[in-house]
Amino acid sequence: MGDMLHWTCNPRLALIRARESLKPGGKVSIVQFTYSSTGLAMGLLHYLYGAVRPPPTPGELRKMVEDAGFDTGIWRGSFGIIGVRNT
Repeated sequence: MGDMLHWTCNPRLALIRARESLKPGGKVSIVQFTYSSTGLAMGLLHYLYGAVRPPPTPGELRKMVEDAGFDTGIWRGSFGIIGVRNT
């Protein structure tokens, strides 16, 4: 999944559907630029081009992923590049 969560109306639902399409124990890589890694200028640029919301912060991204039911294990999402496993 690449840099798409802030373009969707319901990022949690998009993550849930991705999890449902995986086999048990399956993995997915999520590349989502976060607000702290892109800064205000890039976040504003995406928003002006039609993104539903600014990119999430690293904490918001982790919460979205965990709320969708993924096992985050060791989290290395400071730059918005994470690998998660279906529980």
